[in-house]
Amino acid sequence: MKGSRKPVAQTSFKSVNNKVPSNASTRFERLDFLIAGNLAAISFLIYFFTMSRSIPYIDGGELTTVLWTLGIAHPTGYPLFTLLGYAFVHIPISSEVAVRANLFAVACTALAGGLFYLAILRAHWALGAGDSASTAASQSKKTRGENRDRSLGNDSTTGFVVRLASADAALCLIFSATFWDQSTSIEVYPLQLALFALILIFWLKFYALPTRRQAFLAGLTLGLGFSNHMTTVLTVPAILFLLVLNYREKRMKTKLLSFTAAGAALPLLIYIYLPIRAAQSPILDWGNPDNLQRFIWHVTGKQFRTWMFSSFNVFRHQLGVFFSSLPSEFTISLVVVVLGIIIALLSRRRYFWWAILLLLGDIFYAANYNIHDILSYFLLAYIGLTLFAATGFEFIIQQIIRLSGTKYTVALLVLLLPVVSAALNYSNVNESDDFAVERYTRDILTSLPQNSLVLSFQWDDFVSASLYYQHVDKVRPDIIVIDKELLRRSWYANQIHTRYAYLFPNPDPIFSAYMDNLRLFENGLPYDPNSIEHTYSDFIREIIHGALRNGRDVFVGPEMENRYLYGYNKVPYGLLYELTNDSSYTSYGQEGLNGFRAAKKVDNVYSHQIENFYSQMFLARAAYEYRYGHLRRTLVWLDKTLEVDPGSQSALTAKIGIQQRLGYAR
Repeated sequence: MKGSRKPVAQTSFKSVNNKVPSNASTRFERLDFLIAGNLAAISFLIYFFTMSRSIPYIDGGELTTVLWTLGIAHPTGYPLFTLLGYAFVHIPISSEVAVRANLFAVACTALAGGLFYLAILRAHWALGAGDSASTAASQSKKTRGENRDRSLGNDSTTGFVVRLASADAALCLIFSATFWDQSTSIEVYPLQLALFALILIFWLKFYALPTRRQAFLAGLTLGLGFSNHMTTVLTVPAILFLLVLNYREKRMKTKLLSFTAAGAALPLLIYIYLPIRAAQSPILDWGNPDNLQRFIWHVTGKQFRTWMFSSFNVFRHQLGVFFSSLPSEFTISLVVVVLGIIIALLSRRRYFWWAILLLLGDIFYAANYNIHDILSYFLLAYIGLTLFAATGFEFIIQQIIRLSGTKYTVALLVLLLPVVSAALNYSNVNESDDFAVERYTRDILTSLPQNSLVLSFQWDDFVSASLYYQHVDKVRPDIIVIDKELLRRSWYANQIHTRYAYLFPNPDPIFSAYMDNLRLFENGLPYDPNSIEHTYSDFIREIIHGALRNGRDVFVGPEMENRYLYGYNKVPYGLLYELTNDSSYTSYGQEGLNGFRAAKKVDNVYSHQIENFYSQMFLARAAYEYRYGHLRRTLVWLDKTLEVDPGSQSALTAKIGIQQRLGYAR
């Protein structure tokens, strides 16, 4: 052990990075792949235990249905995700398709964890050298290029320090809250994380060795990123930084960029999947991108542009969300991140500015996006902070070895930090017992009469999940579920009008008037917002009237605005309201509807929302029974309300009053 102290003691923080092994290589060593593989395997095992065993909130139902049926997802379509996911979910590794889809997320996130170890390692050797002018001047152009992507060489202590620091940083990222959360259920971000890692690895390689082959591979990874998610554009500032560095040093010929462009263009051809599949009218055909205009609208996310750069207040709020998330993301390792930022600023300027561009570019974009589930859009910023964590860990490891000379004791000590992060974040990300969406959706679907029609815009809790349960699990496929808010888009209104043509007259002047108004709005032409809203309301009422005319019972969610329902009575029926034309009593059984118990087992904003829907509808049914003089039935529904929400003052007060009227205490 003592023999290992001398090289470190003689080396400053900067000189470790300037040391050039004589057998420098541009390839990772076998040990590096072994470490990356072990990190991925450990991640997969732990992620598996926290993975959801059901359909998650928000887009989970939609995306799982897209993968199973080879459909078209919401903008920007995600063709690479769709095709890879389709192949994965058709591997019979579980009887439940939802579990297969969630395992796809686990596999992608775990793979990303291992790849980020390699990305951090490559960043260290490509950009981690000191920036002194004398050092740069003394090196030949060729030597400087080789040094940027060298292996760890023969210096065992240096190799140990850098590998351990990179592994520590990768583990901090792997067990950070938002990164870990991507593994719990199906989404497009797990695959994007793996692609982010590949982009960093291959562009750093191209920076170090600007050859035709590396130019093509760097472009290929960038194109793969864009074929999955447009947040790939957030890596462009850091990529341009690397290109500028090479240009300033006159190491790269500009004609190499033609190979980069060719590599980037090749994966983008996968977008042809969208119009081809749309022409076949799949079950899920978001945006119907079967012509050039709708294709461009879909892949550029036109539908969501109104949420971008909307106001300074949004920017300020989302920025606050980012900074307030950092303690839970990195826990005690946040101190190491701050230390790494300081060290990189003082001694590794290129590394510092490269990581800062990843960080700030992402923050500027994501903080201007007005959505509530914003943390996933900060992933690249968390990756940038992880790069600084690696620098901080390296410094700490060097100092401890310098003082103690015991490498393996150091390894145990510094590995404690990501272990602590894992322990602190485990319960927060664990979704293995969360069946709230499944139970809620099943309660709604199974409680309705045959061939019912439902209008709702509970996308996060019900509508998205209903796509999966109806079209994949075949739970009540007889029911028509229509998303009321998506009717504001011409592609969706057209699909509803075509698929359920028997609900509408032919010709249909109401639908034609609505489409005329939507075309003006969607094409950026002058339009009358009052006219759009008026024809939109007429179209909704036409759907309701057509369903009732065809003998279908019509139900709406409790969130549905009354202005679209005038002329109809709303009868509490399970977890929805039935629309009727008369005031006669409608019976409903008192059994079932116990999905709220699954929601009460978890603690998040979505489960609380589901609980609120249960208590709201139980209380509404109690009021309905009371109106018709059914006091004992009223008490049953009040008890159900109090089981969901024991603190409901309305239910408690009503229960006491009814008990007094009945002359007994319960």
